[in-house]
Amino acid sequence: GAGGGAPATPRPTPGSTRQPRGVGGGKVFSSVGLTFVKQMSALVAELDSTRCNFVRCIKPNPAMAAGVFDAPYTVTQLRHTGMLQCCELLKHGFPTRISYAEVVERYAPHLPPDIGRLRLPPRDFAAAVAYGFGVQRDLYQLGATRLFFRAGGVACLDGLRSCDMAARGPEIVARVRRWIVLRRYRRALAHTLAGLRLCRLLRRVRALALWR
Repeated sequence: GAGGGAPATPRPTPGSTRQPRGVGGGKVFSSVGLTFVKQMSALVAELDSTRCNFVRCIKPNPAMAAGVFDAPYTVTQLRHTGMLQCCELLKHGFPTRISYAEVVERYAPHLPPDIGRLRLPPRDFAAAVAYGFGVQRDLYQLGATRLFFRAGGVACLDGLRSCDMAARGPEIVARVRRWIVLRRYRRALAHTLAGLRLCRLLRRVRALALWR
C-alpha cells in the first residue's frame, strides 16, 4: 500500500486446501475434487481385492420364538425380498469368480510336481486343472483374467485339495497333458483352416481381377 506496509497474504480459494511448499519453493494445492477422486480410487481398489458377500436375515416365525420354524412364513419372506429370484439367477449365471493367480495359489501346492514342471501360464493352468480334475465344462467359464463358476462349481474344484493325490495324481497329470495336446491340435487346426480360407479368398480376388 501507500504506507509501505507488507503485501496482503493471498487467501486460498474456496474448494481447495493449501499444503506446505513443494520442491523449489512452489506451493502445492490439493482440491477437494482431487482428494475425493483419490479416496474413491482407494476404495475401489480395496473392494476389488475382496470377495463380495451378503447376508439376508429371515425371521423363523412371527413370534420370534426359539426353536420354532414356520416354513410358509419363511418362504413368504424369501419371496417378498426377492431371494428366490436371486437364487434362480445365481443358478443360471456364474456368481463365483476367482482370479487365475488365486487359482494357482490355492491349488498348485496340492498337485503333483509334474504339473508344476509344465510351467503353464495362470490362465492355461486354471483350464488344465479344471479339465484334469474332471470338473464339468458347463460349471465354469474362462474369462480374460478370472475363472467364473456356476453355483457349486468351486466346491467341485475344491475337492482337489482333499482328494488322495497318491491315487489320483497320475490320472490328473495324464489328463492335464492330454489337455495340452488337445489345445495344440485345436490351435493348429484353426490356423490351417484360416490359411485355407485365405487361399480361397485370394484365388477369388485374382479370378475377379482377371475377369474385369
